[in-house]
Amino acid sequence: MQQRAEPDSRGFAYLGAGDTRRALADFNQALATDPRIPTSLFGRSAAERLLGNSSAADRDAAAALAIWPGVETYLRKQAVLP
Repeated sequence: MQQRAEPDSRGFAYLGAGDTRRALADFNQALATDPRIPTSLFGRSAAERLLGNSSAADRDAAAALAIWPGVETYLRKQAVLP
């Protein structure tokens, strides 16, 4: 679990610091290990949206919400979304 959790957590740290490209790379790394991590999918959605990739952002957000309908609420409570 730690192997996939580390890039996910680091991705949110990069996202919060405004380093969107590094955040995207870390979310991609986490999702390469397990493509159904809802937090990574939603984080990648946020990064894609900030980069102007609306269709990719919408697709990832929908996939994350299909896996875990409460993922956005959880991440907002954790204060990790921009």
